[in-house]
Amino acid sequence: MPITVKYSRGIYSPLYKPGSDIILGSLNSTPEHLQKINDSITLSTSLRTMLSDFYKNNIQESSRSIMNIPFSLEDESLNLKFLEDASKAGLLALKGHRSVGGMRASIYNAMPEEGVDSLIDFMTSFEKENF
Repeated sequence: MPITVKYSRGIYSPLYKPGSDIILGSLNSTPEHLQKINDSITLSTSLRTMLSDFYKNNIQESSRSIMNIPFSLEDESLNLKFLEDASKAGLLALKGHRSVGGMRASIYNAMPEEGVDSLIDFMTSFEKENF
């Protein structure tokens, strides 16, 4: 085994959560961030059940990432406007993966709660303006 692998294992082994690939302490408050954004998407969906959904996340809850939250707009013609308006609001890198499309909010370790709140506020106001 190469020395770099042995060295890395020595540093990170104590930090791994047993039975998982997650490094303890690396998540910070990410689960709360994830829940806030998912709740915002779900709230949009549940309020619009009788009409139509504005935001949606088609990935089964058990298969969702804890770091990336993909979502889409029911009206795909609004995708570009969403990304442009988000950029003007200082919310960058929300464009979804090229193979999936839509949007993707990445909430890695450095994402402060204020950033999550800004995204939720923007999504709420964008929905009100465009629904």
